Amino acid sequence: MFLGRIIQPRVVYPLNSFYKNKEERGRSKPAKVRGVRFFRSSRSATFLGKRYSYVELPNYRGRLRTGKSITLMAVVRHYGRAGPILNYNPRRKGVGLWMVSPSKLLLRFSRRHPSVFAYMRPRQKHLVAAVYDYKYGLVKLFIDRRFVKVKYIGRTRLATNYPARIGALQGGRRYFRGEISCIQIYGVPLKARQILRNGNACGRRRM
Repeated sequence: MFLGRIIQPRVVYPLNSFYKNKEERGRSKPAKVRGVRFFRSSRSATFLGKRYSYVELPNYRGRLRTGKSITLMAVVRHYGRAGPILNYNPRRKGVGLWMVSPSKLLLRFSRRHPSVFAYMRPRQKHLVAAVYDYKYGLVKLFIDRRFVKVKYIGRTRLATNYPARIGALQGGRRYFRGEISCIQIYGVPLKARQILRNGNACGRRRM
């Protein structure tokens, strides 16, 4: 992978007041939205911290399925205690990013391997990314400008053949309260400079 290579995402959901529930380039069907508000001033989706406040991304024609490696990205401002930023499988915990306290971010790729944790300031906007590199068996957690955690878990299969939920799971007891925008999913492990280049760019051309 060299610097000039353009890496295409599997999907991009800006989740702002222009696109709302639509995928940026029509690569997938619109997301299901319940109890979520889109404010032009925040350029994001506001989640209410309730069981009925969520977005569900469809795995239309396998667009969310990434194969061996993956990069998940989002811009997040958290006001609550705990809840899913993005979780594969609407009914139970799977591959994804969660807030598990007001300031503790959890990254999980496999039930068989320990989760990765990091801390970020609540009530501030953060660019976060979760990376799994199958070739080297590495999990990486990115916050704002750099990778803050790198952990070896070995090679594993990712369960990305489900729809993905943001905000709340069916029957769950933890609900995300805050703002989320610029959801991006890639089928490759991005480097830090690539995350920075792409992280805040989605949906801007129409805002």
